[in-house]
Amino acid sequence: MSKPVANIPNIHVIIFMSLPFQAILVPQGQEYQAVYRAVQALNSNLQVIPIPMGNPNFAKQLEKCLKNYSFSQAILLGLCGSLSAKYRVGDILIYQICKTEDDQKRSLPTNTFLTDSIAQKLGNAAVLVNGLSCDRLICAAQIKKQLAKNHQVSAVDMESYQVLAEFEQRNISLAIIRVVSDGLDFDLPDLSKANVNGALISSKLAIAMISQPYRSFQLIKNALKGLKSLEDCTRLILS
Repeated sequence: MSKPVANIPNIHVIIFMSLPFQAILVPQGQEYQAVYRAVQALNSNLQVIPIPMGNPNFAKQLEKCLKNYSFSQAILLGLCGSLSAKYRVGDILIYQICKTEDDQKRSLPTNTFLTDSIAQKLGNAAVLVNGLSCDRLICAAQIKKQLAKNHQVSAVDMESYQVLAEFEQRNISLAIIRVVSDGLDFDLPDLSKANVNGALISSKLAIAMISQPYRSFQLIKNALKGLKSLEDCTRLILS
């Protein structure tokens, strides 16, 4: 008679024990929901931390978001705008460094070990780039092109640099993965008034989008594709 088979540990536990990070940061709203769905589908107890959208008060808000969490390695996931004709909606970009828009053109590197681990995991599905963070939505294609020329970067978002700066002070390792949700030549509707302290206000968002219907339609279409890619990207990283 064969011996009874011992209980096999849940495969998801084995998977997540091998991850080189303990937390995922992601901007609140639809981006957070996309990432959270992917994490929950794998029954993980990995910390998924919603953070505000970028805004002038982001640094203080981030500090409050982190006060109830403890970790030494993390990844930042979210959407971005492409600043290169090479990268289109749905493409996955991994930051090697992130710059600021200020006159000093400061830059910070992501953690090499984490970045290399994620790049190896995603393989040909992702590309290593340099990114830029601004404290406002970049809506006009002409401004995107100027930013790309001035800073020699391939993507723009609103949070990455400040998260890197905060984590550098806390001695926390960070990798940054962004999915393109609007291309270089695409003019976004001006949603700046809808972003109030890092949260989109529904009423203000609706007014802004109704006043620019064609751009808003394209924005929604691209955002849905970007969010689907973000969810798929999260699954790839965790699988």
